[in-house]
Amino acid sequence: MQAWIGRPELVLPLLHGDISNAACALLMVAPDMRSQICAQLVADASQAAAHVRRTGRLHPRYGNGSLMAAARARGVADEPGFDDPDYCGCVIEVLKAVMRYRETEGCHVKDSPDYKGLAES
Repeated sequence: MQAWIGRPELVLPLLHGDISNAACALLMVAPDMRSQICAQLVADASQAAAHVRRTGRLHPRYGNGSLMAAARARGVADEPGFDDPDYCGCVIEVLKAVMRYRETEGCHVKDSPDYKGLAES
């Protein structure tokens, strides 16, 4: 089963590249700011997704609504390997932020009015 990010009016797949790019964006900020910045990245992606859905155009700053686009808008470090504990911590932070978002503001695929169309594509 895929994980998804988005509000009920728009649901996007959350892919490996989204997680790795967000983690690399977190590498660019001080460790004590990572949780806050990560939550903002998820919110930025959601805002962009809603903009795309509403206008049919990319968000001027955060792109297509993916977490990857929101992360890349902030700038990303080169991706290290999983032997880098700092990077691993950033990956964990991203996963936690996505889970928090889904619990508080997001939706699950089966709850989305777009689910049927996504499942068939």
